[in-house]
Amino acid sequence: MSDSDNWRLKKPLSSPSPFRSGDITSRPPASPSTSRYDAGKQAPREHHDPTQAFQEGRRIYVGNMPYLAKRSDVESLFASYSVTHIDISIDAFTGRNLSYCFVELSTKQDAERAMERLNGQMFMGRPLKIGPGVPKGGKTREARKQDDPQPELSHGYSGHTIPSAFQKDRRPPLAFEGWDRDDAEAHWKGYADQRRRLYVGGLPQLTTHRAVNGDIQELFKDYQIEAISKRISPNPPRRGNHYYVFVDFVSAEDADHAVRSFNGKHALGTILKVSHARGNSRKVDERKQWDQVFADDEVNSSNTQ
Repeated sequence: MSDSDNWRLKKPLSSPSPFRSGDITSRPPASPSTSRYDAGKQAPREHHDPTQAFQEGRRIYVGNMPYLAKRSDVESLFASYSVTHIDISIDAFTGRNLSYCFVELSTKQDAERAMERLNGQMFMGRPLKIGPGVPKGGKTREARKQDDPQPELSHGYSGHTIPSAFQKDRRPPLAFEGWDRDDAEAHWKGYADQRRRLYVGGLPQLTTHRAVNGDIQELFKDYQIEAISKRISPNPPRRGNHYYVFVDFVSAEDADHAVRSFNGKHALGTILKVSHARGNSRKVDERKQWDQVFADDEVNSSNTQ
C-alpha cells in the first residue's frame, strides 16, 4: 500500500506486549527525569526575543509562502540581505511550514529595502506578501503583557498575538514546539517502521491545536511523547467522532502498551481507536517532487532555446 495521510494499520500486533492488555498499572511510570528530547533528538533552540527587532523596525513578516518551503529556501530568498535571524516553524509530521515566517535584518534600511523589493515576488510558485513584522493590533510584546498580565502560552508565535481561543484555553506547551525546534526532519520518516507512531482516532471535533495537544498529552501522561500531530479531519467530512491525530512515542515498547491499554477505551468523551501507524505522510516528499518538476522545466526550457 502506498504512503498516504491516513497511516492506519488495522492488523493486530505481531508480537505480544510484556504488559497485560488494558492494565495501565502494570506498566512502570515514565521517569520524570527523562526528557522527550532524549533518544538522540535535538534540544530546543535558545529562546529568541524579537522585541528589540520590532522596536527598531528590523523584523519583517513573510507570508503566502508555499507550504513546502524550508529554512534554506528563505535563506536563499534573502541571500543579498544582511539577515540576523529567521523564525520558521516546520511540522514534524508533514514537513510543511505554516505558510509564513519572520525574518530579522541587521538594519531598518535593509528591512525596508527587502519589503519593497520582495513583496509580490514569485517564490516557488506563489506571490509573497511581505510587510512589517509587528504584532497584530500594532502592539509590542511588552504592551500585550500590560494588557494581559498572564504569561503568554508560547513565545513561538514570534510577534503574532496568541489567538483568543488559546488565551481562554491555557494548556501545556506543545509536545513539539515547531518555532523552537529545527529537527522536524528527523520525524518525517521511520517512526512507523520502528512502531513508535500511533494513530489515535474516534476523536470529537475538539477546539484548538494546542487544546488537542494538551488533551492527548494528558491521555498519555504515563508515557514519553515526542510529538503530536494536528487534528486531522475525515475525508470526506462526516458528522460524529471521526477526527484523529498521530502520536510519536520515544519507545516502541511504550507505543505497544498504549495500543493495548487505550484501543476501544472510553476517554475524551469518545471511544478511542488506537493502532500502530503505517507509512509516512505523502506531504514530506512534496519538496522532492517540486525539485524534480523544476529540474525538468529547466531541461525543457534549455532544449527549446
